[in-house]
Amino acid sequence: MGDMIDNRLVIKYMAYLEIYDDTEISEELLKAQFRKLTKIYHPDKVTVDAYKDGDKFIRIKEAYEYLKENLDEVNDFLNPDADKQQKSNSRRQSNQAAERARQEAEAKRREEERRQAEERARAEAQRKEQERKQAEARARAEAQRKEQERNQAEERARAEAEKKEQERRQGGEWAKFEGEREVQGQKICMIAVLVVLSAVWVASLVINIQNYNNAVEFYENGNYKKAISTFEQLRGYKDSAKMIDQIRHEEDYLKIVEAGDVIFFGSYEQDNNTANGTEEIEWLVLERQGDMLLLISCYALDCQPYNTSDTSVSWQTCSLRTWLNGTFYNNAFLSDEQAQILKATVTADKNPDYSTSPGNDTKDNIFLLSITEANKYFSSDSERMCVPTKYAIAQGASQTSNTMYCWWWLRSPGHDGNGAARVGHDGSVSTLGRDVNCDNYCVRPAMWINLES
Repeated sequence: MGDMIDNRLVIKYMAYLEIYDDTEISEELLKAQFRKLTKIYHPDKVTVDAYKDGDKFIRIKEAYEYLKENLDEVNDFLNPDADKQQKSNSRRQSNQAAERARQEAEAKRREEERRQAEERARAEAQRKEQERKQAEARARAEAQRKEQERNQAEERARAEAEKKEQERRQGGEWAKFEGEREVQGQKICMIAVLVVLSAVWVASLVINIQNYNNAVEFYENGNYKKAISTFEQLRGYKDSAKMIDQIRHEEDYLKIVEAGDVIFFGSYEQDNNTANGTEEIEWLVLERQGDMLLLISCYALDCQPYNTSDTSVSWQTCSLRTWLNGTFYNNAFLSDEQAQILKATVTADKNPDYSTSPGNDTKDNIFLLSITEANKYFSSDSERMCVPTKYAIAQGASQTSNTMYCWWWLRSPGHDGNGAARVGHDGSVSTLGRDVNCDNYCVRPAMWINLES
């Protein structure tokens, strides 16, 4: 092993570490010399400029690492005649002593850390105890303050009560007199109000009786429109609502109806009670051309998507057109009523704001209004606002949270082929439209009928 080290390098490194006379070097000696010289020559520890020598510290560190790594070979070189066993024992003892020293140092370090931790714990406990006492002192002071405020408030309340009691005693007789006079005045006022209300009620009753008799006379004389207008002004008096329905069922009434009037035609489930059968459909007359009437349902009768799938369609190809002219047409009208319904030419009206293709004209018994027609036949948003039937709601019709109105379809296309125009719950016409497969929009059927068929 001795021929593996450079003897001259050993002598030089021993000089770097200022080891001169030893015939054997221990690890403790190496560490002691390295620490001593580090304090003198380490660039971060030197305070005297004369000792600042970074290269020398590098040589010291290099000497320490080399000698420590080759300690056995170095000692063999320094003491070649010593008994190898003795050297080995000496080194072992030296290493054991170094280990004991290290363990003792470690034990002292841990003991010091434990002592410091205990000291910190005692200080923390003292701090928390002091904070607790301070908090208790603040709580006592706050409680005393509140108690003082409560006592002051009670004192003020007692003083106020005594003052009011004194005032009550002083003005008791006068208050009693005033009270009696006020009660008497109230009684007189109540009697006067009752007399006035009675007079108003009697006058109203007399007027209602007179108007009712006038409406009946109009009806009997065939002045149906005047009769309906007068009955409507009675706001449910007696059987005025029933009389209005009776007039609208008169055959002669259909001869005089015009735009804005209401007629009954066909029947459809509306109250969502199938046990009592279907209910008559109320239709609003939009236009009259001779004996032909253009009608639209007064209420949204059902809830259907414009098309059952989300795809590009027009009125010509949508599933709602098929449903209206099939299922709805057959369920809502008897054969004699179907004979009065005209197969009208339904124009493929364009969307005025978008260039979406409207498809081709169709021939239909039942159809929807277009954007153009919805604006033509209704003069305001409020006229377009529509209430769904209970049946339509049960089928999924949406209503706004604060109104009873719904959305309903128009036949015109929306901004693209996957959307259809619609009327909003507020009566506004949306040319942008809604997805064709939306399933919470309502249906207001429209149709032409011939009164002479």
